Amino acid sequence: MAKYKKAAKRRFNYNSIIVLLFIFSFFGFIYSNVFVRTNNVNLNIAIQEVDAKISEARVVNESLSIDIQELATYDNIAEIAKEAGLTNQQNNVVSIRIQP
Repeated sequence: MAKYKKAAKRRFNYNSIIVLLFIFSFFGFIYSNVFVRTNNVNLNIAIQEVDAKISEARVVNESLSIDIQELATYDNIAEIAKEAGLTNQQNNVVSIRIQP
C-alpha cells in the first residue's frame, strides 16, 4: 500500500500585510498633512488679498460718498439749473432727504 503524504497547509502571513498597510498609511498621513498645510497657506494668502481689495473699495466708496454729498447741495443744484435755463418756483420745490 502506498503511503499518503499530508499536504502542508500554507499559513497566510498577516505580519507583512500589517507592515505594508502601516507604511502606506504613514506616507498617506505625511502627504495629506503637507497638502492640507499648503492648501491652508494658499487660502490665507487669498483671504489677505480679498481683504486688501475690500479696503481699497471702502476708500473709493467713502470718497464717492463725499463727492455725492458735495454735488447734492442746494447751491450746486441751483447753479446747474440756472445754467440750464430753469427757474425756481417756491411752491413746486419738494425736498427729499435719504437717511443713511
